[in-house]
Amino acid sequence: MNNERTPLTATVVDDNDLAVAGLESLLATYTERVRLVDVRTALAHPEEVDVVLYEPMQQSSFSASMLRNLQTAAEAQAIVFSWAPADQLPDTTSPYLSKSMTAAQLVVALEDIVSGRGVRTPPPRRSSPSPRSAPPRPRPAAGSPRVSWRSSPSSPRV
Repeated sequence: MNNERTPLTATVVDDNDLAVAGLESLLATYTERVRLVDVRTALAHPEEVDVVLYEPMQQSSFSASMLRNLQTAAEAQAIVFSWAPADQLPDTTSPYLSKSMTAAQLVVALEDIVSGRGVRTPPPRRSSPSPRSAPPRPRPAAGSPRVSWRSSPSSPRV
């Protein structure tokens, strides 16, 4: 009997290349459980995609179009993957995963969603006490010299 599991296949629709590269790096140690494919590969082979992670905040129309195409062509689960707290995101029926999760937490959450176990709702944000107002800045006394940050002819231009 073969106990090896086939890794789930995920892609990410995010306009931020740094976020995509970071996710690739984080998941590199979990290749036996999660395979991250480029969005172009996912569009070419949508039947292989289990999960589509996407960032809804400041999403370009191109990314929104790719997400719609993937959701239509693949029977993949769309999952919001964002730094923004869940209560600050646009209304969506998609599960939410925070980008602040560790790689291990993310892998377990993805496996849970794909297997149908779902994902626990993030705890509600506790309202933090409002920061105290900064004391007013003292005004210079009448007749005090004023400080100016103009460049002088001898200072190098940056």
